[in-house]
Amino acid sequence: MAAWIVSEMELLGIDTRLKHLGKEEGTELDLPPIVTGRLGTDPAKPTILVYSHYDVQPASVHDGWDHDPWDLTIDADGTMHGRGTSDDKGPLLNWLNTIEAFRHAGEEIPVNILFCFEGMEESGSIGFRSAVKDEATVYFRDVDAVCITDTVWASDTQPSVTRGLRGVLFYVLSIAGAEKDAHSGGFGGAISEPMTDMVNIMASLVDSKGKLLIPGVYDAIHIVTEEERESYRKMNITKEALAGGAGGRCLHEGQADMLISR
Repeated sequence: MAAWIVSEMELLGIDTRLKHLGKEEGTELDLPPIVTGRLGTDPAKPTILVYSHYDVQPASVHDGWDHDPWDLTIDADGTMHGRGTSDDKGPLLNWLNTIEAFRHAGEEIPVNILFCFEGMEESGSIGFRSAVKDEATVYFRDVDAVCITDTVWASDTQPSVTRGLRGVLFYVLSIAGAEKDAHSGGFGGAISEPMTDMVNIMASLVDSKGKLLIPGVYDAIHIVTEEERESYRKMNITKEALAGGAGGRCLHEGQADMLISR
């Protein structure tokens, strides 16, 4: 996949190279390389670093696919089916298609573009952090902004530009209980039970509406302005699209709060 992307980029005149990440720890397996490239060096233009990833999740027909997930299939209505069409091979190709569109239109591309296409995003981005640190003051030294095409629209019919991404917090909880099994008929309610303790601890971390209850956790979060809230209220999104079709219980009543939480 990396070699194919390089060949496509080179056809567009992009100065392209592979950054090899070495072996996966404890194995003799080569990590998929990062595909980097540059188009344009005009100092009068801003330089945009664009990110996508070319690896995908595993898939087979037995997972519920109507077609072989590894063969691109186009329905009568033009819908494309195939592993990676939306995450993230399709968005990756959009960068190359955009360059083609500018050239077919005879228009000058208004920015310099740096490319960073990763091959381990679906597997924990092994090697990616150190590679970016290596290149931060070298290959990526003149970057003015970063644009990521691995996000989602607010709905299937609402094209969206995501202006920021939230982080992820991981917690490891260790709960100690009795040293040996005890009969609930003799000791239930008298000594601590790890499962009950776990439920109580989890309930102290987040409430039934998804609000985090950890003291200070919201202190560094930017407050959503009323102007932003109003813009979210005006978006034309169905309730079904807003919930993502997952069939779960929505934690928020209003459209604005749903979009902000997402």
